[in-house]
Amino acid sequence: VMSFNAEDFAASGSINDVADFVQSENVNVAVFQEIQPYDENRLTSAFNSRNLQLQYSAHCTLNNKTYSSSDNNIFSDYIMVWSAFPVSSVSSIITGNVTDPVSGETFDTDNLRPVLRFRVNVNGQYLWFYGAHQKSMPDSTSQKKRRAQASALRMYIQNNHNLSTDKIVILGDMNTMGDGKNRDGG
Repeated sequence: VMSFNAEDFAASGSINDVADFVQSENVNVAVFQEIQPYDENRLTSAFNSRNLQLQYSAHCTLNNKTYSSSDNNIFSDYIMVWSAFPVSSVSSIITGNVTDPVSGETFDTDNLRPVLRFRVNVNGQYLWFYGAHQKSMPDSTSQKKRRAQASALRMYIQNNHNLSTDKIVILGDMNTMGDGKNRDGG
């Protein structure tokens, strides 16, 4: 299992480098953050050219929105998964408002990154995955947003899973940034 922030594959040759890494590490489930719709076919081709058995894929976007940059490129900030095992129950979770449990401040999820929820069937054993991409930057507002997202994810899992029996994997780019002085859940 791996998680990787693709940063829109801005570096030259990075799709091939990532595909080489996935192959060398024998990855069976790969979750990517900051991947664009047009990267899906390119990365699938890179996996296929290496005979990787990652034939199942799914994605979610930032509340199903797309964005245009100044050069008219469309950006959707997908979170995507490729898996060697069947993927089902795919959705983007955490909508509406989320609250930072420390400050009590509330944030609208329309301006936060998505969490991709999916289930993988590994030889009859089901694993639930949550691929997250939390708000970046070290400022206090971003820290509050990360805590609010993490708290909403925790509550979603507690309300929708049997914590004694369900197998749950949480991964992604959590953008945890400390100031080096404390470990207060930045």
